[in-house]
Amino acid sequence: MGLAVLAFLLAVGSAAAEPGVLDPSFGAGSGEVTTGIGTSASADAVVVQPDGKIVTAGGVVKADSSRDFALARYEPDGTLDSTFGSGGIVQSPAGAASAVALQPDGEIVAAGTASNQIRVARYNADGSLDESFGSGGAVTTAVSGSGSVAKALVLQPDGKIVVGGDSSDGLETLFTLVRYDANGSLDSTFGNSGVVTTQVGTGNSSVDSLALQSDGKIVADGDAVDNSLAVPGLARYNADGSLDTTFGSGGIVTTPVFGANGVTGGPLALQPDGKIVTVATWPGTVGADWFPERYLSDGSLDPSFHAGEGFGANTSPGASSLVLLPDGKIAVAGFGSLAFSTSPRLVIARWDSDGTTDGTFSPDGGATIAAGTGSTGTPAPARAALALQPDGRLVVVGSESENGGATQQFLLARLGASTITVGSSGDFNSADNGGQISSSPAGIDCSTDLACLYPFFSRWQHAFAAGPVTLTATPSTGWHFAGWSGDGCSGTGTCQVQMSGDPADDQHVNASFVLDTETLVVRKAGSGAGDVTSNPSGINCGSDCTYGFAFDTNVILTARPSGDSRFTGWSGGGCAGKATCTVGMNERRVVRARFQGLCVVPRLKGETVRAARKNIRKAHCRTGRTSRSYSKVIRVGRVISQRPRAERRLPIGTKVDLVVSKGRRPLP
Repeated sequence: MGLAVLAFLLAVGSAAAEPGVLDPSFGAGSGEVTTGIGTSASADAVVVQPDGKIVTAGGVVKADSSRDFALARYEPDGTLDSTFGSGGIVQSPAGAASAVALQPDGEIVAAGTASNQIRVARYNADGSLDESFGSGGAVTTAVSGSGSVAKALVLQPDGKIVVGGDSSDGLETLFTLVRYDANGSLDSTFGNSGVVTTQVGTGNSSVDSLALQSDGKIVADGDAVDNSLAVPGLARYNADGSLDTTFGSGGIVTTPVFGANGVTGGPLALQPDGKIVTVATWPGTVGADWFPERYLSDGSLDPSFHAGEGFGANTSPGASSLVLLPDGKIAVAGFGSLAFSTSPRLVIARWDSDGTTDGTFSPDGGATIAAGTGSTGTPAPARAALALQPDGRLVVVGSESENGGATQQFLLARLGASTITVGSSGDFNSADNGGQISSSPAGIDCSTDLACLYPFFSRWQHAFAAGPVTLTATPSTGWHFAGWSGDGCSGTGTCQVQMSGDPADDQHVNASFVLDTETLVVRKAGSGAGDVTSNPSGINCGSDCTYGFAFDTNVILTARPSGDSRFTGWSGGGCAGKATCTVGMNERRVVRARFQGLCVVPRLKGETVRAARKNIRKAHCRTGRTSRSYSKVIRVGRVISQRPRAERRLPIGTKVDLVVSKGRRPLP
């Protein structure tokens, strides 16, 4: 009848909360928001304002196929901020933004690319262009005649703006930094009239991320080629744009990862102690793995950091954003796809401060969010960005593909909420296996379609906003619900769990389904033989010692030994003694019936010694002492008498002593 009890666990310990789940208090309960802009729009950057509003930036394709900077600002609950631009959206100037930052006065700075040139725009708090900046709110810089691209942005405390990316000298692309004064003019005190280009490695190189040290030095991380290997590259610059010769080799560090080719650099962040944290993307045999790395302030790798603990396969095209949390943990975002699907997914991973995978974020340290449809040959969105809210929740932005990947829209999500997690002690992935658990509000729906898996392929888990959650258990055919246990839940009705919304305040609830029939197994033991029968009928040992009885039935077992055995007692299943045994079938039971074999002493008088010994063995006895005596009646060599007497039922192996005839006593 199979396993009799199947228990489901709904729990996440408050000491090990897993905040890698979508926040249902954001985006009208889904935890995410999509925003269509123009014909197609992609988001590459995000920043959170002190008032909790969220600014995202990217590019929009217009009806005439031209591109503009696109910004969208959202209220803390994920609705568009109607006080920003037009209905929460700004489309200006021409180009596409790839980075965004917030000035202390609330103005917004975005950097991107327009017509193969670097473009920087500054916006007032209402989304209008700040006309005091550059020309009409924007400034464009042609670093080289062969084209330049902006990818990163950092604001200095003195109001100056540093943009990083790459430019071409006609042969190779170079690390490129451009610094502007607060009014948008090029800073003549930085590099060559505001521009610095650096060949990092021996081939093409490009800046992907920038960070500003407290001493004014600028750290740039990105991609490089060294000795024909694609490797991560780092450079550190003094405040005037010159390379810092105390860092690496002449201000430059290139780091082969496992000696592999095709490894790319990515985002970086600075720890308070001056150490530099980056993430490299390594193309594996299936997809791409992310590996965090940490450097000391002189550019050497930090030997105390577990750089070998990468995250996942198929996380290609790579990591594009990194945030250090207040406790030193490392959060990273990028785009990828699952091994069995071409559809893109927004991927978030988290490591502890020592570089080990953070199992409190999710069991494998990562979470993914579906990012629309894709098709073979259609690349996934290239970039995602993270920002940290003051309350510790993570905001992540990227692009959701539509129409088979032909168009895109802004995708914004927030992670962090209290959860109910559904685990199973049995095989919950097949039909008629226990039952289903559902919730109101909707979220948990543990049916055979696996709808309650959340995050994807992690656990049966769902996050709920603050308020009551009612859980309902529905047994499958052949099962019934045995009851709830745990925090505030009992009985067999519905279970109501109070959710606070705090990511660390998760609940513990157990639910048990049991089979309508429970299995009783009777096993015979000992040297003897006999039968066991049951009332109600079903058990009849020897022919069948297993039977399924209706749940909660009382089954009376009776043991009957065979003629050469005796019943010595019950064990297991709550049974003991030698009388009948009553078994309560509220779970699977195993009962043992022990039978002891007997020595039934045979009648041996008149038999030959050989025949007597044979019959003694057949009767499960043993031959004892054999003595001889004269007899007028019994012939020589035959049994005169025996002890014990015939037909006595004695323990198996009892010795039988024989007196054998020597014939008539001779005459004197």
